[in-house]
Amino acid sequence: MAKYTCRIEGDKALYPVLLSNGNLIKQGDLEGGKHYALWEDPFKKPCYLFALVAGQLECREDSFVTCSGRKVTLRIWTPAQDLPKTSHAMYSLKEAMKWDEEVFGLEYDLDLFNIVVVPDFNMGAMENKSLNVFQSRLVLASPEAATDGDYAAILGVIGHEYFHNWTGNRVTCRDWFQLTLKEGLTVFRDQEFSSDLGCRTVKRIADVSKLRSYQFPQDAGPMAHPIRPHSYIKGAEVVRMYKTMFGASGFRKKEEEFVFNNVSERPVPSLLRVYSAPIRLDSDLTESDLYFLLANDSDEFNRWEAGQVLARKLMLSLVADFQQQKTLALNPKFVDGLRAILRSTILDKEFIAKAITLPGQGEIMDMMPVADPDAVHAVRTFIKKELAIQLKDDLLAAVSSNRSSEAYTFNHDSVARRALKNTCLAYLVSLNEPDVTELALNEYNSATNMTEQFAALAALSQNPGQVRDDALLDFYNKWQYDYLVVSKWFALQATSDIPGNVANVQKLLAHPAFDMRNPNKVYSLIGGFCGSPVSFHAKDGSGYKFLGEVVLQLDKINPQVASRMVSAFSRWRRYDETRQALAKAQLEMIIAANGLSENVYEIALKSLAA
Repeated sequence: MAKYTCRIEGDKALYPVLLSNGNLIKQGDLEGGKHYALWEDPFKKPCYLFALVAGQLECREDSFVTCSGRKVTLRIWTPAQDLPKTSHAMYSLKEAMKWDEEVFGLEYDLDLFNIVVVPDFNMGAMENKSLNVFQSRLVLASPEAATDGDYAAILGVIGHEYFHNWTGNRVTCRDWFQLTLKEGLTVFRDQEFSSDLGCRTVKRIADVSKLRSYQFPQDAGPMAHPIRPHSYIKGAEVVRMYKTMFGASGFRKKEEEFVFNNVSERPVPSLLRVYSAPIRLDSDLTESDLYFLLANDSDEFNRWEAGQVLARKLMLSLVADFQQQKTLALNPKFVDGLRAILRSTILDKEFIAKAITLPGQGEIMDMMPVADPDAVHAVRTFIKKELAIQLKDDLLAAVSSNRSSEAYTFNHDSVARRALKNTCLAYLVSLNEPDVTELALNEYNSATNMTEQFAALAALSQNPGQVRDDALLDFYNKWQYDYLVVSKWFALQATSDIPGNVANVQKLLAHPAFDMRNPNKVYSLIGGFCGSPVSFHAKDGSGYKFLGEVVLQLDKINPQVASRMVSAFSRWRRYDETRQALAKAQLEMIIAANGLSENVYEIALKSLAA
């Protein structure tokens, strides 16, 4: 490690802003229309934290007074046209600085903190010391163009990169194999930060859902590994276990035994509360136990989990019925359980939205000896429509009672209200009936913020037809000049389960707004497509063929992003023999290609050898 002093010189007209790590010591003009800036970082750091930025940027400036009374200048640098969209990011940064002082006792250690926003960046963000570099989508937000999810992501990632100032930068890694120590700890810290500023239970549900969707499948495939450099979420769960085990008071000295006397009736245990360990739990809880926990558990995470376990059991049972061509029927107790949750006036509205949402198709396929995307999709669609039929009046009431004409605000109550309304709307539109389609169109046309407009569009896009096509075209025409919103538009179509969507996505590759050189556009369209079990795993192999061709094309432009895309093939052996043969053929075609990058070759070879 070393201390860095960096002198930057450049053409003043072309590069009016010159930034690097640490504090700005001196700047001035030079001959020939040039200028310079001298930066000094007084703290030792490894070279991966060095950064240099030169360009035509403008900044939003603010300040933060630390707990010891020092005034720190804060600047967020963007192209001029994006500057109005940085207010939420600045709010998030100041909240993170305040939280880190209050919760961890960590005070910022320099006089200046800079964030630079760029549209073409492979990663989401990077914590270069005092000069964080961010992809645009994780900084820029306005009510008209960003959803509640975008606002929450910005809060979390701004916090994450700032928290690295101590957990990663000042206290850093000996080598790359210690990277998960700083990433796991910092992810845990940003999860706690977002939990404290929102709803803790809902945040935990979101984090566990992500763990199950991404980390568990990876650990069950050829890319499985112990904690290592890029194990961000896995590392965070290990840190969380430390907190659960040791608590605020320190290490536990011994195991403890509890004896309960005079218990008048059989108890129902609430296990693994708040998901205290990242495991798949098999228990002997009966269906009656689970319904009891769904209705009564004081731990809201476990209340949600009881519903998810019941839903998973139901879905797996119906998948077996579907495969045997039996008539599908929904358990009335399951409907009643969700109806009780939906009607609750006590539970948090965002929690209700999570509790009535079915497990994803990928989660169910992971529980099957041989994954069957078509059967799982058919069953999930059946349950969703059946719930919409039987709960229609309650769903309509929830949509109506959670409308608001107030100006957009990003606070938990408002976010929760919109989440419940939008979840109920999606259920209703799955019926594809004229009255609910009209309802969704009205919600789309009258929306005053992107959260509600995009949710209505997503609801309408479930059903193929002219209404869907018109709504998608209208949305693009409204937002075609906002590249971040257009990325959402690409992702919505890419993840669709409508029949024949492989061809639709192929057409979108030629859309004038798509650019294979832009990582965000690739993640939205190609990455989104890979996340659609029905389309990507199409029985005829068209989804595999599409991705194989795109990976080779992308590898010549951006090998790092291409390697992320090819990892979608990593679990090809989980499927039936027909799909295995088709996926294997694409992996062999990729490996045999001339001039293949090491990035793609490594992932493809490991996947093929699995």
